[in-house]
Amino acid sequence: MDALEFEQRLNDLWAERPQGSQPRAALARKRHELAKRLIKAASEHCRTPEDQEVIASWHGWHRPDAIHWEYATDRRCTGIEDFLTWLLAQRDEWMDGAVNDCEFADAQHILLKTRIQVGSVKQIRWAVDLMQSPKGIEALAIVRRTTPAPKIPTGAEWWIENREDILQALQNYQQSGGKGVLIADLDGSLRQTVSGETFINDPDDQEAMAGAVEALNTVPYECIGCTNQLGVKLKHKTLMDTVREQQRTLELFPKLNAILFCPDDGETCWCVQQDRFWRISDDYPHATIHSFRKPGPGMLFIAMSLAGANPEDSMMIGDRPEDEAAARAANVQFQWADEFRTKGLRGATAL
Repeated sequence: MDALEFEQRLNDLWAERPQGSQPRAALARKRHELAKRLIKAASEHCRTPEDQEVIASWHGWHRPDAIHWEYATDRRCTGIEDFLTWLLAQRDEWMDGAVNDCEFADAQHILLKTRIQVGSVKQIRWAVDLMQSPKGIEALAIVRRTTPAPKIPTGAEWWIENREDILQALQNYQQSGGKGVLIADLDGSLRQTVSGETFINDPDDQEAMAGAVEALNTVPYECIGCTNQLGVKLKHKTLMDTVREQQRTLELFPKLNAILFCPDDGETCWCVQQDRFWRISDDYPHATIHSFRKPGPGMLFIAMSLAGANPEDSMMIGDRPEDEAAARAANVQFQWADEFRTKGLRGATAL
């Protein structure tokens, strides 16, 4: 790489520094003139690909609070060329260097503001302890050296499953873009009655709506159904009829991993799979502060917990205002079901 190309590469790296109201933006502004001088000196003196790669890999371009900046402004450093020489000589130290106090405090501040949104009470407490432990804070600080605005998982299961190597898991998470789940309303969104009746009162009186199976099969991640079933409380059908109804729906839509339903005014939630069913709300006592009946977000929180997914990476489809309201309350994206059946999942590649 010639001098001009290398200079441009370093300028591009420095352009990714914190700006505006981002943390450390004011510090980055203080470093600007020094950075420009360092870029100019590096383009003139670094001729070998090895030296160029070392300087381009320096995390100080993204992190204006990197401890090496302090060395550059220290009286021991008599010129920018000295700083450049020092960086090259200390490559082993700073390429794998320990997190400095400023980086640690910055990462700690971010994690203290991050709220675990999905999981049981026990899982959430455990996840918060892991996230805010020195190991978790240091892992985020290291990730921020190359990712100024990293994505942080808000599902408890993610932290628990990755507790042995949080750093590697966080690095992988940035590349994967997180984990999402599609939460699908059923009646009027995916299925309809064969008889023409408004509600399904017989497990076999249902069929897939046009385009529903095809659209669901294109979704690149886990799918879970979510339906209000007040007919059980009103005695239009029994609990077992409702369970068999959902199991028949699972046969119609093999893409669905499970179906959640609320048979009352929001007090309980049941989970149905092909081979079993259970009152899953017993496992989430903290979620009773939310109504399990849409527009309450309780069922959506349980769906994300089952999938180990985060709200910001998830989507709900539905056909009624209460579906949209439930999605908003759970902080997940929403798409109208008729659009989903005809055009597929909006933003699927981004999720």
